[in-house]
Amino acid sequence: MADDMSQIGTSGVYFVDGNLNINSNNTIASNKSLMIVVNGDINVSNSVTQVNGILVAKNIGATGLNNSQLVFNGSLYAENTIDLSRGFTTKRLNNANPAVKVIYNPEMIFKLPPETSKILTNYKWGN
Repeated sequence: MADDMSQIGTSGVYFVDGNLNINSNNTIASNKSLMIVVNGDINVSNSVTQVNGILVAKNIGATGLNNSQLVFNGSLYAENTIDLSRGFTTKRLNNANPAVKVIYNPEMIFKLPPETSKILTNYKWGN
């Protein structure tokens, strides 16, 4: 469906056949949830500072340098690798704070529409 986060809405379940590049921050309403299932890799640009939602992919990467912390609010699931090796441009900042923080939010799963679990259980790529 999309290869860039700007083509994905702010709530619901989205399936992406291929890679997904996240090049900008995203927000979701407090009473909504966002799940993105990618049949490929998710790559987070080093300019991004906030990603909200449940991300599922073969690999998830947040690398590079930035002087602002990257915060994931939600959940990250990868078939292979989650690479959060992003660092601060000012190296001494790496000693005091993490450059990437993941705030696990299981509540997002329960805010998904009830029919979502049936869709996810029966979904197969290529059908």
